[in-house]
Amino acid sequence: MHRAKLWDPPFSSGDAIDYLFMIADKPCGPTVPGAFVKSLAWFERVSGFSSESRISSKSVLLSARDVLVKELKKPGVPVHRAPRLPGAVIAALERLVSNRQEAMGIRAGAFYRLLKCWGTLRYDDVQHLSPQAVRFFSGRFTAVLYETKTSGPERRQVELPIAITEDSWICNRDWLRDGWQLFQAHADFNRDYFLPALSDDFSCFRRRMASYPEAATLTAAVNRRLTDVGGRRLIPPELVEMWTEHSERATLPTILDGFGLDPRDRDALGRWRPEGSDIYSKSFSGKVRRIHRYFTSEIEKLRLAGDVDDYDVLEAAFAWLRSRWGLAAEEADRIVESFRTTLAAWASEDPIQQASEDEGETVEEHVEAPPEEPVERAAGYVLVSSRRGAVRLHRSGKEGCWMARLRHFNECKVVTEMPEPGEYSHRCRLCWPGPEGTVDSSDDSSGESSDSEGHQSDAPEGTMAESLHGRELEARSSSAKAWQALRDMGVAQSWKANYESAEQNLDFVCEHFETEVGEGLMIRMDEADFWAKYGEEAAISAIAVIVEEGPPVKKRVVHDASHDVLLNHRIRCLDKVRSPGAREKRYLLRRLREERLAPMAIAGDISKAHRRYKHRADEWGYLGCKASTRDSAVYLNCVGTFGLACAGYWWARISGGAVRLVHHLTGRTAGWSKTKGGLNVQWVGYETAYASFKLGISERRASWLSEWTGRIAAGGKVTWDDFACGLGRLGFGANALSWERPFLGPLYGWSAATRGRRGLLQIPVMLRTILRWLSQRFRTGDRLPAPPTLPLASGEGGLSFFSDAKAESGSAWVGGYLWDGHSALQWYALEVLESWAPWAFIKKDFKRTIASLELLGTLICVKLWGERMRRHGRGRGHLTGGTDNQGNSYAVSKLMSTRFPLPLLLMELSETLRRGDQVLDLSWVPRERNQWADDLTNQKFDHFDQGRRLSINGSQIDWIVLGDLLNSASAFHTEMVQAKEDKRNGKSELLARGKKRARTKW
Repeated sequence: MHRAKLWDPPFSSGDAIDYLFMIADKPCGPTVPGAFVKSLAWFERVSGFSSESRISSKSVLLSARDVLVKELKKPGVPVHRAPRLPGAVIAALERLVSNRQEAMGIRAGAFYRLLKCWGTLRYDDVQHLSPQAVRFFSGRFTAVLYETKTSGPERRQVELPIAITEDSWICNRDWLRDGWQLFQAHADFNRDYFLPALSDDFSCFRRRMASYPEAATLTAAVNRRLTDVGGRRLIPPELVEMWTEHSERATLPTILDGFGLDPRDRDALGRWRPEGSDIYSKSFSGKVRRIHRYFTSEIEKLRLAGDVDDYDVLEAAFAWLRSRWGLAAEEADRIVESFRTTLAAWASEDPIQQASEDEGETVEEHVEAPPEEPVERAAGYVLVSSRRGAVRLHRSGKEGCWMARLRHFNECKVVTEMPEPGEYSHRCRLCWPGPEGTVDSSDDSSGESSDSEGHQSDAPEGTMAESLHGRELEARSSSAKAWQALRDMGVAQSWKANYESAEQNLDFVCEHFETEVGEGLMIRMDEADFWAKYGEEAAISAIAVIVEEGPPVKKRVVHDASHDVLLNHRIRCLDKVRSPGAREKRYLLRRLREERLAPMAIAGDISKAHRRYKHRADEWGYLGCKASTRDSAVYLNCVGTFGLACAGYWWARISGGAVRLVHHLTGRTAGWSKTKGGLNVQWVGYETAYASFKLGISERRASWLSEWTGRIAAGGKVTWDDFACGLGRLGFGANALSWERPFLGPLYGWSAATRGRRGLLQIPVMLRTILRWLSQRFRTGDRLPAPPTLPLASGEGGLSFFSDAKAESGSAWVGGYLWDGHSALQWYALEVLESWAPWAFIKKDFKRTIASLELLGTLICVKLWGERMRRHGRGRGHLTGGTDNQGNSYAVSKLMSTRFPLPLLLMELSETLRRGDQVLDLSWVPRERNQWADDLTNQKFDHFDQGRRLSINGSQIDWIVLGDLLNSASAFHTEMVQAKEDKRNGKSELLARGKKRARTKW
């Protein structure tokens, strides 16, 4: 609230209402106003406010909340047009940027608003500008936007150029240069956003991104500081919050439309209709310069003639005062008239022809804003100490900055003589402008150098910049979509409390850490020394203890480098690490079986493998942790850490060299408790039987999966978290059980549709049927399947089938034939009816189920001729077929799809092949080569012998799985569609009550 209003407590209910309307200006969900009121009520309750003084219980605030929620829930809410900036305000912003007597943050805010105005940018557009990608040359500011509402990897435009030229000014030609130098001097830390957050007194930047409410607060603060050339306040206090973060973007297109500019040029300026050619990108800067020059000349003509028309702004101001402040018409008209008079005075101003510093001309003095009176100080120097030990030197008196004159410090020392260089570490860049403003510190670390960013305010610590260096900037390209998760997660924190398991095993953790310190794997530091040495380039991550049930009972400390501190999210491997899995193991077993070799295996483990490489000393600050949250000691990992993303990366390289040598010669210490061998070996839940050449899951994992699927199916209700957790383990086991993989498709689809919902969810009947099927398979099925055989060379002949499908005008047909290389041995053509295939008629458009219909044709071919092809095919149990649907060839090869109703047919196909000990190789063939199968679906039988036609009744096909799912398939599809629609509309279920349950173990 303080950041939103820039006022000190106590606050009134009107202040809370203003804040509600401010956050509603940015697109938000209908739950946001209610969440704010609940948070406010919680803070007032725990702070001991009396019932009478609590703002959250005021009826006016609750009414405003209800009104906002009602408006936000409307599907077709009218678009609220942001008021544009008047020309006088643009001129005042340009003067404010170059006014060195103003606070640094206020000048930065004015520069940020002018960037949006002249660049026609949104708040999100500016924050997606990477300072490293900005080019400032010959007075021109250019950059490329890689992620906006109309650009990005999956958008119509991959990238959009922006340009602010040397002609983008009204009264101060140097505002662009001065603002850019301001950001270079005070925000010179690496980041992937443009505007950092500011301290409460607007004196320095914080090393995190400014949020939308903070940017709106900065806009209001800048409005309060705007003056005309005579030093008079430009905007009345009642109107400083009228402009939103979209106002600057609407300014130039609105005014230029009134000037009669060609709509094509106007739309190009706002990038409403961006072109896609390289010529457009290369000529964009020059085109913008011409448009800006036209805008400046036209508005200058109107200003000198006293004919600037700001009626739309004044009208918006009157309506805003009446609706937001509830003022009477007379009072609102008085304020608007005062504002109109101030704007009209702009016509008497002369342009400030301010030369650049390179030409050696003097810079014109700017008038200081009226609210603060200048404080006279004696000449001297001020030493300011920060909590991290850095000492900054300021000038006192007229030559000093505004902070030194106001003594805006927590702790300072005033001296009359210039201190020795050893007595301070940095000089204020406002008092000593220019590149020499920073004095080299004895500590060369980036954490110490970051203290030169500005005065350290009383704001809470615990945030750090999300730096993106060098190749990490490639995260903006279409090939790095996973980095979107990092941008969505917000700002990294510097500290996170330990998990409950660590507190419960505190004695073990303390003993373990002291042992690690004795071995030189960790170092122990006092917390105060830790922050003093590493500063903001540090993190204290949470730890947890994993207890492995025995016998014997084992405990392992896990370093959580992901949650809150976001270290793992900022680690990007420079190349790929490949780990062999079940697929590679099946290939080896098949090769051994075909060559009739007698294999055996030894499974072993390297003791503390993840801690067998060293980190550089300047990275230790990121690897901090505590044995207990209440402890004042910090333990720093000097080596790899279990829970850090790069541990596996570096150990893979170390072990790669070690594997090439004999292990005992390299001195690697083996974990003998995990060393085992023989003809039957288990490893991380998988089991390999070398005697029978089979690979699957262990009996313990099969028992757990059978129990979990059976319990979920019997209960009928489950929380999303529990379902997602079990589904992940089910997917891991299915890597070795290829026949069970198709059954996971509907489970994944339902999990995605209900993601994030709270409380107990009703499991659809179809999913309960699948879960019961899987539970029975894990309990009685073959948990160790043999790898399939490879097909024989194509030159040795064999049988193949070809199939196709047609869907149009409310009818559907499937057909296929068996081919021996010379003629069609048998064939069929079947009409698909809703009586026996209701899943094919679920969607309104028949063509949206064509892939499922074509797979139905393939499935019927397997059921008709699978056994015959197994005996006479190109290998034992190997079937070959062709289809002109390329997507089906991929779906069959991996036996997985989530596109309903395709998973139903894949489940039936998988179980049919498993029971027949068969493998299907479904290849894609061009449509012209599949013409005979296409003729069957069109009832053209010229190429086929009628005596070889098979008469099939679709209602009498012997389904293995599909029959049990037909009745519930339609209801499941309807529920899925409704769940996705609710998710798009922002609907959510009630929160679950009660304590979270611990995750079950394998």
